[in-house]
Amino acid sequence: MFTASFDNTVATWHLDSGQQKQLFVGHIAAVFSVSFNLELDILVTGSADSTVKVWQLSTGQVVKTLTEQNWSWVINVEVYHFSDSGYYSILSRDNANIYLCKLSVENHSLLSRKQFHEHLAFNMLPIPGLHVSQSQFRFACTTSDTRATFAYVFCSGFDNESKTTVSTKYSGPCPMSYYLGGGDHFNIFLLPYTNHSNLKGVGVPTPRMNIFHQTGALVASINIDGDYRPSKRGSTFTLGDMSWLDGFSTTPPEGLLFASSLKQNNISMVKWTNSTNNIKETTAIQSAY
Repeated sequence: MFTASFDNTVATWHLDSGQQKQLFVGHIAAVFSVSFNLELDILVTGSADSTVKVWQLSTGQVVKTLTEQNWSWVINVEVYHFSDSGYYSILSRDNANIYLCKLSVENHSLLSRKQFHEHLAFNMLPIPGLHVSQSQFRFACTTSDTRATFAYVFCSGFDNESKTTVSTKYSGPCPMSYYLGGGDHFNIFLLPYTNHSNLKGVGVPTPRMNIFHQTGALVASINIDGDYRPSKRGSTFTLGDMSWLDGFSTTPPEGLLFASSLKQNNISMVKWTNSTNNIKETTAIQSAY
């Protein structure tokens, strides 16, 4: 398991023992996002120091630092590689922009850079979150009028000629705060934290995951109970297997539903154990590391 931390580091952990395996030191501010490719032996990280770093997994050494494209905190990174190509692609996003960089597999030199600005039209605001699925990537934006808030999911390919298209539009009474991921049929958003009273009558911040069909219809909602750390970037939540978002079932497969950080600075993992039950019926929080 990989974790990004506010102590400017990235670490890998043994899931069975909870022991730290490797530590990556090089950023000078908090690290918000990680992505990796085992075939290329690389780890990619995005940080509040406004840089994207490429690391060699086997040695823990930095092999490339991208410093020019992001003008503020890098809150999301994704790496993608076509197996028959001599390059790999890195997606990075800050609070306003998304960049696609192509780098050489041989020496990690920068081959090209593209900025996606279409989502800034029509007074749209970007929603944090990126998701790569089937050689495409998706991101989301939001806008509102006097009646409702609207969220748009955009889809694009990895080549410079690909057009960015609107794949889905959603509307509702409250804004989405984070785009967790999507596929051909479903998209998942994390809604803002809302205060619910616990048994002692004390307000407790509670997030909620909403699952939408590509038609825009809400098909399921998950209220997430637990002492989770609130984050306006939503980056403390990571979904497990997301391949089911390309199918027709509204329930995930058995296994990891999501992982998130807790206020005690450890990691919680929640499993979905019975796919025949309603999606709201998740298991209790698993052991934290």
